[in-house]
Amino acid sequence: MFHFALAVLAFSLFVAVFLFAILFFYIWRFFENRKRRRRLRLESYEKRLKAIVAELLVDSNEIESASHYVGLNQDEKWNKGYHDALAKLLGASERLADCKTFREAGELEATQETIWLVTRAVYQVQVQFQILRPKEAKVKVVAPEPPKQSVLPLDNLPHQSIARQSEPMVAEDSGEVLSDGFTIKIDSQSKKKIEER
Repeated sequence: MFHFALAVLAFSLFVAVFLFAILFFYIWRFFENRKRRRRLRLESYEKRLKAIVAELLVDSNEIESASHYVGLNQDEKWNKGYHDALAKLLGASERLADCKTFREAGELEATQETIWLVTRAVYQVQVQFQILRPKEAKVKVVAPEPPKQSVLPLDNLPHQSIARQSEPMVAEDSGEVLSDGFTIKIDSQSKKKIEER
């Protein structure tokens, strides 16, 4: 009887250890998958921020070029604001390189904190660039109105045949060709050349 009780106890311990190992494996796998997903999310954010920083660097070059044409680069206040924004942008670019280092080392908290700092710096730079961007004068282009003429469209004339509606009509006294409601000026010398042919 003693041997039977010892065997049951050993089997129970074996089953308990086995169940504990399975439970431990699933918990470990859950946290590893969570950590892997977080790492992938942080990598995605980092790629997006790299694209935004690159776009802002191009934008800073455009702002600087435009300021040379407008003459804003001579203004000390504008120059100081532009260089401050550019320094923040370059700092954000360097922090992104640190972000990659932290992520590869497995320090996800430091990676996330760096991404937050870079995001904040990028937002501040973008707002500052909107303030610093030289304002372009808006020009309103208005097309001139065509002169008003009292010309009836040919299609609306009463008692006109269908074949005649599609043909253009030459007004003898004004030197104009009337077709579908449009008026075209004809030079009198070219009119004579056309008639001679």
